Amino acid sequence: MKQKQSIASKCSAFTAGLVILQSLLVLGMLIAGGILKQTRDTAYQSFASTVTLRASSIQDQIDNRWTNIHPYVQELSDRLSESGYGEGKMDAESFLIGSADTLISMLHVSGTTGTFLILDEPGQGKSMPALYFRDYDPETYSADNSDLFQVMGPAEISRRYQIPLDSVWHYGLSLNEENRKFFDMPFQAAGQSRDYEKLGYWSRPFYMTPEDVPVITYTVPLFDRVGQVHGVIGVEISLEHIRKLLPANELSAQDSPGYMVAAMQENPQELFVLVKKGEYQNRLFGDEPLLRIKQEDETYSICQVSSLTGEKIYGCIKSLDLYGTKNVPYDSGNWVVLGLMRGDALYGFLHRIIKIFAVTLMVSLLLGAGAAGFISRKITEPVAKLAAKVRNFDYTRKIRLERTGIEELDLLSQAVEISNQNLLDNTLKMSEIMDLLGLHIGAFEYSPGGYGVQVTKQIFPLMELPCEDENHLYVDEKVFLSRLSDMQRCPVPEENGIYRISGKTERWVRITLSLRHGHSLGIIEDVTGDMMKKQRIKYERDHDSLTRIYSRAAFQREAEAILEQAGEMPGQTGEMPGLSGNGPVNLGTAAMVMLDLDGLKSVNDTYGHESGDIYIRETAVCMKGIPEDHAIVGRRSGDEFFILLFGYEDRNGVRKQLRDFYDILDKHPAVLPDGIQLKIQISSGIAWYGGELCTFEELVRCADIALYEAKSTMKGQTVEYRKG
Repeated sequence: MKQKQSIASKCSAFTAGLVILQSLLVLGMLIAGGILKQTRDTAYQSFASTVTLRASSIQDQIDNRWTNIHPYVQELSDRLSESGYGEGKMDAESFLIGSADTLISMLHVSGTTGTFLILDEPGQGKSMPALYFRDYDPETYSADNSDLFQVMGPAEISRRYQIPLDSVWHYGLSLNEENRKFFDMPFQAAGQSRDYEKLGYWSRPFYMTPEDVPVITYTVPLFDRVGQVHGVIGVEISLEHIRKLLPANELSAQDSPGYMVAAMQENPQELFVLVKKGEYQNRLFGDEPLLRIKQEDETYSICQVSSLTGEKIYGCIKSLDLYGTKNVPYDSGNWVVLGLMRGDALYGFLHRIIKIFAVTLMVSLLLGAGAAGFISRKITEPVAKLAAKVRNFDYTRKIRLERTGIEELDLLSQAVEISNQNLLDNTLKMSEIMDLLGLHIGAFEYSPGGYGVQVTKQIFPLMELPCEDENHLYVDEKVFLSRLSDMQRCPVPEENGIYRISGKTERWVRITLSLRHGHSLGIIEDVTGDMMKKQRIKYERDHDSLTRIYSRAAFQREAEAILEQAGEMPGQTGEMPGLSGNGPVNLGTAAMVMLDLDGLKSVNDTYGHESGDIYIRETAVCMKGIPEDHAIVGRRSGDEFFILLFGYEDRNGVRKQLRDFYDILDKHPAVLPDGIQLKIQISSGIAWYGGELCTFEELVRCADIALYEAKSTMKGQTVEYRKG
């Protein structure tokens, strides 16, 4: 048996001394120069500055827009006394109708999503008389109020101002334990002061009615000139609008948790979440209203925020001054804007410095290794032989190396064998863990010039590859790359990294690749369930639940897309992307048709709302009979419908299509549950596309005018809009 020799005994002293000296020099520079601390403070300062600017922007909205309602409160206060409402000379409904202009102006100027007036007087069904307007998108303005909805109040206002009733419309407001605080707090505090500006109350998020959207409100009591309080007036800001003011990518370009609005608690290590945004925040914090925080840096108000996923999340807290210097009689808590960043994003530059230090150590190691190699060149021949043997082995199989008789080399050979076995075992273990977790995810690793592509066993069914040996988790490189290329032929639009796979059953996979120095790592995940759910949600979002035709918003989006493309071309015709991107559309002669069911109220009153729903649904069935390549149809509101007709040679073609539609209605009565057949009667108004009528809003407005004429003069007929 050969006597074992030690290579380390000849070169370790020189190599170790050189590496240690260089490492100590670099580490000493970093520590003595304060580079690490300064870099961390710079990251904190940048984080805090961004959050401060965002909080200042929201504070500016609060101070200069949302709470700037003094002229309108004063106007309604004067009207209380002048109208004699407080003395019983005017009823609540008349007062509300007369207050509509003030609330609409207040809504436009304040930039909020809603304004309301609630009177302290029992109304219909013990509800309180109320007038409530809402603008779901306050960033856009429409002079004719076509972007507004009436949420509460007399329906006469809707007819008078041509403002549609919201889907959650109520005549008045019924207070309960869930929604009464926004009314009670300023109303009950009215006895402490007649200065309503000192009594303004900010509510936490709540639902005005169970079926409504969540909102935050600012309310003040409404006094008459003698100081008698008659109700409250205020504004709402929907949580969805607040979320638009909290851009997620402002703090970090990718995977940013973004912002929250929260309230400080008595416990300084807790925050109560008021507004959060995005699916990423939901994954991090779930539905728990309280956030656990831990102070990280007092100077810049940086803290650690506990997450459900265990990710390191850091927050920066900046206060919102809701009440300023006003001595308000209640406390809604100290509200704050909370900016959130992942630890790797916040400390990214610091980590790069540390990586530079690591690279320096590696360079030092290489220098030391070079020196040691020069010294030990004569005694490294056994190492070269071993390397040649190792290089020629198939690492996809279990390997066995011959012993050289040199202690270090034999230990190295043993370590290579163990590493090879661990590599094979770890791949199998990873596959088994994924099976235990029930995850439809497979992973692979590919290095050009290797022995193949290493995979977990889930890859075989995901890629529909044959598996000959469950313990040999490698795939031929050409076979794997060819199949991967086939799977990537049908990317899903607007879905990063997701591809549709056709076959016996349609499915979707997400393919994630990471390329580093020519070495590829990848994950393939079956996301069929998620994609089918997304498609179902998108369909339900864009289609009316009763008729299964386009909802108002979806119809407007599709119609505007067609009209916008036509407007970019000379004349009034052109080839444009079709509905939802399904192909080109020829606009040709086009018209907007507004339709209104005649007698729906009579059907509801006589046969019940279920029969009324059948009446509406059968009307939509007849509309679907219009060729899809010449029309899009949608439901505007309860008994109103849209049709955009296009692609006809002339107006007579459009008129003929409408006559055909009316013929279908005549032959297709609505059959009620008790067998009664009701003839569907509908009035319609047409506005022709072209000239001044080239936008969706103008077409709808003019078609509405024609429809109103049809309803007023000859129900069940069609009237064409004529200017003047």
